[in-house]
Amino acid sequence: MNKLHDKLEHLEKLILRISTTAENKDELLNVEEVSNLLDLSVATIYSKVCSKEIPFNKKGKRIYFYKQELMEWIKSGRVKTYI
Repeated sequence: MNKLHDKLEHLEKLILRISTTAENKDELLNVEEVSNLLDLSVATIYSKVCSKEIPFNKKGKRIYFYKQELMEWIKSGRVKTYI
């Protein structure tokens, strides 16, 4: 009975982790939140948007960013190191 309880707790933790990851994937951020996330000024974010260097979405006059797209954008710039 104890093993069953431990396995159930483990499954609950896994489900919680998966649902949290799915929520973060669709998380929308505004310019100020992106500025804090990337540790860049708001002006730099707007500059990158104007030059289409950073992934963004525009609805009307508002600019939005998907957190997952930003993380993938950052990862795409990874430089391999040689030992």
